[in-house]
Amino acid sequence: MGHADADRPQDVELYKVLLTFIKQRLLHVDNVLSTPPVRRIEIESCALQVRISLEHLVLSTLVANRPATAAVVEAFAKKSASDARSIVKRINKDYWPIPFDMERHPSKDGVIKMAEPSDPYLKEPEWGRAYGYCSSILHAANPYTYVTGSRTSSNAGDWDRITQLRDYSNKIQRLIKNHQIYLSEIDHSFICAVPENDKEEPSVTVFVRTPKEDQ
Repeated sequence: MGHADADRPQDVELYKVLLTFIKQRLLHVDNVLSTPPVRRIEIESCALQVRISLEHLVLSTLVANRPATAAVVEAFAKKSASDARSIVKRINKDYWPIPFDMERHPSKDGVIKMAEPSDPYLKEPEWGRAYGYCSSILHAANPYTYVTGSRTSSNAGDWDRITQLRDYSNKIQRLIKNHQIYLSEIDHSFICAVPENDKEEPSVTVFVRTPKEDQ
């Protein structure tokens, strides 16, 4: 994989913007859910932020393809998440970010290689389940389900929602912390780093696209 000149700087900047949006939303989720008591309205707000982050995740790979992006946005507007992701996969089958850690090569001194993270991260098959879960929280609940609970919320069932939303937030953040992404329409891939704090901006390095099966 060779380094390439960033001859499409607008793609780089737009991708950094989308990563920043995801990061800001999920840091907000972490902050709200880690500060009890958490009210139901706050849980719903966090579910919305996680769901929008999931949308940004699949939209981000289309930053080089404006017509395709418009089609996916329209599909999301019609509340058809499966249609939106199908459009993305049809345009770019390699749309899902590839997370990595950097570690020393076991047999080559001084050589650093990319390795799959040992920490849990959001995998592609989980996307639909995560999106559906967040959407379910945003619908009004059956009023008979409201009961008094003793854990951080007016409904004991909300504790499970808090735990699950935290888990999805953590997995998405781990997915994008260090990752490679293949964009549609261009022969480049991006190597990206998203700092965990809210002070530093994401960084994106552009490389000549190399077929994944040859890596």
